[in-house]
Amino acid sequence: MSPKSISALWLLISLSGLGCGEDSEATTPVEVSEASEYLEAIPTADELSLALTDADGQALTAAEFALEGEGAPARVREITLAVFERVNAIIDRTQARILAEIKDVEPEELELGGFTCKRWLKTIEGVEWRLRACRRDRALRLYGFLLEGRAEGGAEADYAPVFAGEGVIRPRFDGQKRGVGRIGYDLDNLNALTGQGATGKLGIGYRAVGRVRQLNVGLKGFAPEGDTPTDALYRYRQLIGLGGKVRLVARADLLAEDENGALVQGEDGLIERSRISLGWLRGKGGRAALLHCDGTVGEGQCVRRSQCWREAGLLTHDAEGRPDDAPDFAAARCPLADIDPIEEESLPDLTDEALLGAPAIDEPNADPEEEA
Repeated sequence: MSPKSISALWLLISLSGLGCGEDSEATTPVEVSEASEYLEAIPTADELSLALTDADGQALTAAEFALEGEGAPARVREITLAVFERVNAIIDRTQARILAEIKDVEPEELELGGFTCKRWLKTIEGVEWRLRACRRDRALRLYGFLLEGRAEGGAEADYAPVFAGEGVIRPRFDGQKRGVGRIGYDLDNLNALTGQGATGKLGIGYRAVGRVRQLNVGLKGFAPEGDTPTDALYRYRQLIGLGGKVRLVARADLLAEDENGALVQGEDGLIERSRISLGWLRGKGGRAALLHCDGTVGEGQCVRRSQCWREAGLLTHDAEGRPDDAPDFAAARCPLADIDPIEEESLPDLTDEALLGAPAIDEPNADPEEEA
């Protein structure tokens, strides 16, 4: 067995201690058969997608969610949504597309490291995909999973891991999958196998229970096609039907200067330290605060912006303040959406590797609204 295969096998059967075991509700029966649980444990868009929502609860794109008015640094939602869309595209290209093809394949059952596992094999557009899932704890409904790919006709040693993780199945909510766990992506391998898409590493800790969805998303060297690599951490919480909030901490090239020397959204090769805190209420709008430092702003300098909007993108507040000032939402027509203090968090060391070299991202803590 090749070193690559040994490493992949270790990922599949040795993941543990991800904080899933304390959830007593994990033993509650779910609406799937035991045979189907091996795939049910692998998170999909029901648990992993990032979205802001409009009055009807439908996800909007960055273009559709654009604000009226000038000043690209103020367009907090567009910056947030641009990353949302790119992360969602990765999930769509892996879980949604590949799992849709694989789920109709009759799996083989096998034993790996003393665990009962299932294996699916499927060739899609010249790539041989191999998905393995192992049941680690029947009572907790805890499973480990690993997706690998190789060029059609390749050797065993050619298999390259694309995603790996571990998850606990939770009861479905309004027919949508629910679960708790962690997953890591090697986007370099995915790009090499398919010839398209982003590169870098992506780590996600997820907790989708009832109407609450929480995601901690770490990006390391994340570079959509043709873009400058970005390191960032998102903390996302959505209360389905009501709204949510998201925090972003990033080292990225987000700003440039226009011909008049004004700051605009763009790339100029200079890296800013950026923090965004954003909250929204379904059908009402939201509020956001942003702080850019260094890079195009100037070494040791910062620029702060705050915004509020009503539904349909109507901008009701757009202000620039001193770096040490808190946003003055009280004086503006701002929906009472919840946001976190923007100074609360700095970007952690994303070189701490977990699954497939992805950032080691913790799964979110339990939320009181899960039981509401």
